[in-house]
Amino acid sequence: MGNKELDALVEAYFDTKDTLSPKNDLLSFEMLVEIIEETIGDSYPDIASRSDPAGFDTNINPEMIATQVPRGAENDRPTIARVVAQVMGAPDPAMVDSVMMHFDDHQGLATRGSPSSGGGNIREGRLPPEQWKEIYRQLLMVGVDSEMVEAIKMLADSGMSKDDLQAMLTQNAMQDARGMQQMNERKKSGRFSYKIDIPALVPSEAWGDPNHQSREDIERVFNVIRKKDSMQQRIAHVNSFIDPKEAARKAPGGNFHAVIRMMQIIEALQATLNDYTESSAGFVFEGFMAALTGGKQQADRVGGTLPIEDFVGVEGEQVSLKLLSPGTGIHGSFTNLLDYLYLRGGGQESIKYLIAYKDSDGDDVSRIKIYDFVIDQNNFVEVMKGAGELEKKFGASLKPLRVGDVELPALPDLLNNFDGSDEWRRKAKMVLTHGTEAAGAKGKTRFKPHVPGYTKAGMFHNDAIVGGEGAISDVDQLDSDATASADALAARKKGEYRKRAEIDAYKVKAQRAGKEYAEQGIGEEEAWREFLANSEDLEAMLAPGLQSAQSEDELAAAQKTLKRQMNALRKLFVREYEKYLVKESYFGSFHEREKIFLKEQQMLSEGGRGSEDASSQWTISGAQMVKMTNTMNVTDYGELNMSAENIDACADIYIQKMEGDMIVLLETTKEFTTNVGNYFSAAQRRHANKYADNAIDNAQVVVDKLQKDKESSSDEDSE
Repeated sequence: MGNKELDALVEAYFDTKDTLSPKNDLLSFEMLVEIIEETIGDSYPDIASRSDPAGFDTNINPEMIATQVPRGAENDRPTIARVVAQVMGAPDPAMVDSVMMHFDDHQGLATRGSPSSGGGNIREGRLPPEQWKEIYRQLLMVGVDSEMVEAIKMLADSGMSKDDLQAMLTQNAMQDARGMQQMNERKKSGRFSYKIDIPALVPSEAWGDPNHQSREDIERVFNVIRKKDSMQQRIAHVNSFIDPKEAARKAPGGNFHAVIRMMQIIEALQATLNDYTESSAGFVFEGFMAALTGGKQQADRVGGTLPIEDFVGVEGEQVSLKLLSPGTGIHGSFTNLLDYLYLRGGGQESIKYLIAYKDSDGDDVSRIKIYDFVIDQNNFVEVMKGAGELEKKFGASLKPLRVGDVELPALPDLLNNFDGSDEWRRKAKMVLTHGTEAAGAKGKTRFKPHVPGYTKAGMFHNDAIVGGEGAISDVDQLDSDATASADALAARKKGEYRKRAEIDAYKVKAQRAGKEYAEQGIGEEEAWREFLANSEDLEAMLAPGLQSAQSEDELAAAQKTLKRQMNALRKLFVREYEKYLVKESYFGSFHEREKIFLKEQQMLSEGGRGSEDASSQWTISGAQMVKMTNTMNVTDYGELNMSAENIDACADIYIQKMEGDMIVLLETTKEFTTNVGNYFSAAQRRHANKYADNAIDNAQVVVDKLQKDKESSSDEDSE
């Protein structure tokens, strides 16, 4: 039943006339409730499953519970309440009302407005006020306006107070209801799975690791586009499946496995862009693009530093990925880019930047426009110039430099004449690390770099990587050291977790105990002894080495640890005990400490790494990128249109082409999964058995359809 039909039905039922027409005499109140439930369940399953007022559940309903009530206790509310609690697992006064109403008039309201004839405790066969509120809320969800429901009639019939009704009909409540309705309407469009029961893929950053199980699980899905040679061809191939004109040209019937896989890929991209926070989406997008291209996400350290590339593409190209809003500039680190091009591994020839601009409809990304460009050893200086970054990043190094007796060329000339020799690196190191010491505003000496964009985090500053004569050290050893450092960091993190999970828990307990004992007036020593007596596992928690010590030295070390931790714990205990014992205020000292803290934070932000990193950032605007098309070899990959309108149009085309066994197979597979889940989660065994029978029937249909599909299709994927 559509919303308009339901509107008319509800209007007819709540008509203010004293008598109903012969047609409406056939409509009982229970029938109306059933129709409302079915409409809501069909159109808004999220609401129906989340909210189930008494009398709405098809499995546990008043009629079913009434059969469990002993004969003669039909009007005994305590007895009915006990039966309801046993069946539902918890007390439910609203359900008790409904069961009693069932006994009062189990045929429904055949004579609307007349007194009850059954002698029950409820005057009329109406749902109690709380259930009326729930029905009214759900009616709003399906678009039934408050005027249509005849709110005044509801008030008179249900006994709801005027204040309750007015509170329910506030503007905020109406807006919330409309907002939820619109949200559910949005959920019903814009993704293939809302129209076709395709299996969903859940994208993750792990997709970027070819050795991760998540990547292995989705490899066959992405293989549908692996036959294309380049990244550009693969993205164009994806685009062809969400172009209604291209979709209409694809052959009807036949083998649609490739189409289903492409739907999964497109929906996974939508999930990547829309189902994660903005900070997480970039990392997940990297994994998605690595899987799309058959490449590998790059996260390992290189030369002891983090890599500049995000993933290695299908043709082995190093790719830095940028997911941006249209007005956002393309950013990168001048220091890292210079190190990458002219030092790492003897110098990398180039790096590709893949730029994805996103367009949004409301909160959802509806389109992405994709470009790429290349920055290499030959165009680096020209790109910085075109981006307006030359003077800011090169500074004084735009001119030749003399250091002692050594004449050094301007940095742009040096970079444009890169030859990868030790002599070249020696000169580059001298230019890049040169600077002057200058007194700051408060007399502190600060380093002023000769090349403002190149920070001390750069690899040329590290003598362990580049010696004074320009020779590159053993980078493999540096990576090994970085791995060892990472292992040590992991061990420290485990130690920190133990502090948070165990030691800190006792610190919290000690401070709470100190406060409580002080407020009770118990003496300090007695309070501490009582705290220890109530903390039997304290020693083992503070010094786990006591139990595992294998030598005298280990035992002595564990005892020393225990003593130190115990002293710290008692110090906290006494501090809180004395504070609450004397009721002394610490607000004054708190504000002084807060001032000191804020001052320290300001000093850190002004003089720390944060300011250095900011000075190293280069930016290329979208307009500058287009202007430097030939300089950076800018390539247009086209646009992926994932708008709801476009996806729905393509879904309708594919539904027509796949009508028959393929659609039945997808729908039945989804039903099978749902029934299996319901079987294991059902609270009552008789309901579980029903789900099991349904799942068995689904399984037989799936087997038959798969066998038929297997016999009629080849092993090769087709479009």
